[in-house]
Amino acid sequence: LANEKYSQSLASIFDDLDSSQFQDSFVVVKANILIKLNGIDRVVSKEYQFINYLDSNDELITEPEYGKLTSAIRDAVSSEPIADARVTLLPIDITNNTDENGNYSFSKLPPNTYDVRVAKEGYKTVTIYDVTLEDGEEKNIEVLLAIDNEYAENNGTATIVLKDALNGNVVTTGYVKVREGQNNKIGEVIKEITDGGNSISLNLIPNTYTVEVGANGYSKSYNTVTIIGDTNRDYEFSITPVLSADQVRVVLSWGENPRDLDSHLVRKTNGSQDYHIYFRNKTPSNADANLDTDEQSGYGPETVTINSINTSSIY
Repeated sequence: LANEKYSQSLASIFDDLDSSQFQDSFVVVKANILIKLNGIDRVVSKEYQFINYLDSNDELITEPEYGKLTSAIRDAVSSEPIADARVTLLPIDITNNTDENGNYSFSKLPPNTYDVRVAKEGYKTVTIYDVTLEDGEEKNIEVLLAIDNEYAENNGTATIVLKDALNGNVVTTGYVKVREGQNNKIGEVIKEITDGGNSISLNLIPNTYTVEVGANGYSKSYNTVTIIGDTNRDYEFSITPVLSADQVRVVLSWGENPRDLDSHLVRKTNGSQDYHIYFRNKTPSNADANLDTDEQSGYGPETVTINSINTSSIY
């Protein structure tokens, strides 16, 4: 391990540790090192980095390209930023605090799948699950809305409307599965409703939940729902009819405000623009894509379908 001034071998730090459990693995170490400087003991905590590391055949393991995670924490009621929230990245157990604007970041991260746990005195602790980071990726994850304990004493409700992403019509045959936490796609289902209707109502303990929605003939999607005590919140979620193997669909959804957002798709081949799809040019001639629906009254969906991907082009 090394930084600008100090170096220390792992062997001397962990001389009594059986390191075989880490064989052929890239290992991240968080270290506070006590040193004596001018006769005074001081703890040095820096961003340390492996100089080299070998596998069982003494072959140099390629160092990964490091990535970065960023996001923010907001109060679920006021939408104000929450400063000094404690954000812990698991399983490596690295912790940062949010700044005065509620923002946080983790840098120099090896590729992995992480959980992000957010805690703040006076607020419910929430976990964001299964945040996947690839080599060199910089990912901005969904903002977390934290619930003040003042609003967590009684149950709250959410009213969910499912819409067809192609035409914006209400889907009345949908289902809902609820899991605790944000981005929790495979955890225990704590509530399930299968009878659909024009809307689906959830009555839950105040918390942040992942809601899986779908219907027969539609692809399932995952969405975040925040339940606040003694409060009802309205949500509209879009689900898309099942695609064929060579189709790609982009669905733009948002909240009650702003009233309108617009989806744009540009295709370029060899640096030249082939087409630009948007509300004034929904179906260009000879295009492999089209704007399916143009919603102008909040929530969406605004949907673009690519019917056959051209692998020589950039979208």
